[in-house]
Amino acid sequence: MKIAFVAQPFDVLLPIPKNSISIWADEISTNIAQKHEVLVYSSKRDAHQHTAEKKQVKHIGIDTDWDNKLLNILNKIQVRIQTILSNYFKIKTNFYSPKAHFFRWYYYWFYITAISLALKGEKVEAVIVPNFSQFLPIIRYFNKDVKIILVMQCDWLIEIDSVRINSWIKSADLILGCSNHITQGIRDKLPQFKTRCKTLYNGTNITKFNSSQISQKRIKEIRNQFNLKNEQVILSAGRITPEKGLHVLIEAMKLVVAIQPESILLVAGPFATNAPSPIASQERDSQLHKIEKLKNNYKGYLKSISYGIEEKVKFLGSLPHAQLAAYYSLCDIFVHPSVWNEPFGMILTEAMSCQRPVISTYRGGIPEIVVHNQTGLLVQPNDPQALAEAILQLLKSEVRRQEMGRAGKIRVEQEFSWEKSSRILLGFLDEMQ
Repeated sequence: MKIAFVAQPFDVLLPIPKNSISIWADEISTNIAQKHEVLVYSSKRDAHQHTAEKKQVKHIGIDTDWDNKLLNILNKIQVRIQTILSNYFKIKTNFYSPKAHFFRWYYYWFYITAISLALKGEKVEAVIVPNFSQFLPIIRYFNKDVKIILVMQCDWLIEIDSVRINSWIKSADLILGCSNHITQGIRDKLPQFKTRCKTLYNGTNITKFNSSQISQKRIKEIRNQFNLKNEQVILSAGRITPEKGLHVLIEAMKLVVAIQPESILLVAGPFATNAPSPIASQERDSQLHKIEKLKNNYKGYLKSISYGIEEKVKFLGSLPHAQLAAYYSLCDIFVHPSVWNEPFGMILTEAMSCQRPVISTYRGGIPEIVVHNQTGLLVQPNDPQALAEAILQLLKSEVRRQEMGRAGKIRVEQEFSWEKSSRILLGFLDEMQ
């Protein structure tokens, strides 16, 4: 079978994937390429590199210059209109948004049209598209018989108005959610398409994220680098934005340090300005109301609430994905204090694969990953007291940490490997033949 993957137009897959959706495309395409011919279309980042071969996968770069020029023009028009409304009519409005075009039919129209024509020339049998449902009618127009699979790694289908979505989604033969949380949300919002909706969990590279592959020498190097002696290490990783709940974890650390002074929090990840969704989802997710005010100066806010425990909170900055396994292996507990409806939580399966107990929240798809009291602990979001109690509970019992770590590793190997995700996806494709 000839299968094509269409990357999000702003994602980087070569030479190394830069985010969870790029990692998904890279891992799944690589696994499928062992038995099938696989093409991956993405934005051309290098003017001299149109195609590349990686692990039997053919990568094709598509020019996005015309799309970027169009979006720049539209953004300037928006700014101009907002200025006129404000200066001449005294109308205060948030008319301008850099992501106002995100869910319009023309968003990266040249990009997806070029890909659609290429798919026709390649006689592809199935095409897999992450998140951007407006791409589907264009693909269908040029490829009448191709099987189109939309893979949702976020809540966008639930958040966009149904009228617009209906005309796009009808081109999909299959709609896959990365968790039951996502899949059920789509079924509830678009019941006419519920028979096309299934769940395909994200995976984890269980070979790469394996604590037995990390030498004690490497662990010692990291401890020396951050001047760690006998401290028990709590690790949190991922982009640093309010919806990820790091402020809740820092507040919890104040309570933890008061009882367990030989503990320290390491935070790996970049400060980011992007919201959990490019459209307003606060009406559906009440937790986001509580963090809205933190967006403007989140870094400053974290610094202010760290007062008094500055030495117990260390920001490591952005780390290459390949280095994370060593940091998972270093820590005693991994904490992901998300306060929004997390679609999945790949960072949790990576930590579990490294045999570490995890603590997270009852949000979105997270409870589908973490089995409370078995592979880790779950608490309510935005509750520093409950989070601190969970951390202290595990810090005080090495036996329990080890038991949860082992159980977590087994769960990932059984349920969340890329090999399993790829097999299930191929099974879905076979059913569609």
